[in-house]
Amino acid sequence: MSPPIPTTTELSDSLVAAISASINQTIPILPKAFVRILAKALSAILLGAYKYGAFIFLQIFISTATFSEITVNGRKIKPLVFWGRLIGVGDPDPAVQAELVFDITVINQTGSLTGGEVSLIGSLNGVTYLLQTDVPLDAPVVQGTFRAVDDPFEGAGAGSQGNLSAGDLASFSTPLGDVAPDAVVASRPVDGVDAEGEEVYREKIEERFSGRPQGGADLDYVIWAKEVPGIIDVYPYTGDPGEIDVYNEATPASSGSPDGFPSAAQLLAIEVAIQKNISGLAFNRPLGSFINVFSITRFGVTVDITDLTGEDLPTLKANIDEALAIHLESREPFIDGVTPLPRKQNVTLDNVRGVVNDFAESANGTFTSVVVKFTISGVPISVYTLQEGEKTKLTIVNYLTTP
Repeated sequence: MSPPIPTTTELSDSLVAAISASINQTIPILPKAFVRILAKALSAILLGAYKYGAFIFLQIFISTATFSEITVNGRKIKPLVFWGRLIGVGDPDPAVQAELVFDITVINQTGSLTGGEVSLIGSLNGVTYLLQTDVPLDAPVVQGTFRAVDDPFEGAGAGSQGNLSAGDLASFSTPLGDVAPDAVVASRPVDGVDAEGEEVYREKIEERFSGRPQGGADLDYVIWAKEVPGIIDVYPYTGDPGEIDVYNEATPASSGSPDGFPSAAQLLAIEVAIQKNISGLAFNRPLGSFINVFSITRFGVTVDITDLTGEDLPTLKANIDEALAIHLESREPFIDGVTPLPRKQNVTLDNVRGVVNDFAESANGTFTSVVVKFTISGVPISVYTLQEGEKTKLTIVNYLTTP
């Protein structure tokens, strides 16, 4: 049992008792007695030492180290970031400013727009975008690359807030006579990405701490691939003789894919991270191994629930839909020494039925049967074990209710 932090009154009383015992005299009970005033002052100082000691104790563990900046002896530090640097994770990923290509309608084909001086303001997000290079006005429609540099929340335009989609509008901050007042987004070469959050960063440190590099073991490929921003799940497998197949999943925000399929740029970056070429030599992967980098695949699942009844049926259906999506999204292939326990590689009829049953009972409802089918086969299953590179995704839930 850990000792509790005493209150100032308890500390003061202890000091008075200690002094009384030392001088073998009873201290007067008057509040203005010198010893009692001294004890009150000292107890406040001692309480600060108790609290500071308790705070420092929390910093020796990754799960409780603070992400906030503190000042110790005039030095500003972030204890959790120090842990990240010590274990090899490095600092949290910073926010990335979006870069957009805009179509600009030219009214007078003379002169040019000067990079670093011309800016646009997004109609949907209020983010300011600055032109990066000069754009000659020599055609009816010209294109310019703009980077997010400012926003209404004083975030320097960084993060996903700067992402606009093709067809979105932005207006020139200062009207220009030679071009139309609005420009249209043509493409987004660089996605704006939010800064890495505290809990995601903490989880990354804990994962690295529990899984140290091992000189080319399966876990090393996970560590190397996750050096690429946005990569959240990695599944390495032995491929053809002398080859390693590495399947990867990315965040939708970083990849632009709602299914988490990494972009071509991310797959290339993963291969580079695994190879880590320095002066033409590969410093990460084991000698003699050839690397194949792939995206994960998604297998759709259909869940047929027959004769579903219950209170507030539309809400019940929505709750079951969300719960099944969360359950199925949590399924993943299991790789010994890489994937954390417990195993979640099986999609079972019993587990899916259990999810449905829990919500039906909470709504005083009933159902006749639950059937689980993979859309690639359409054949009902009782147990399906995820194979290499597979991850499931709920595609549709059919409710077959009796009129």
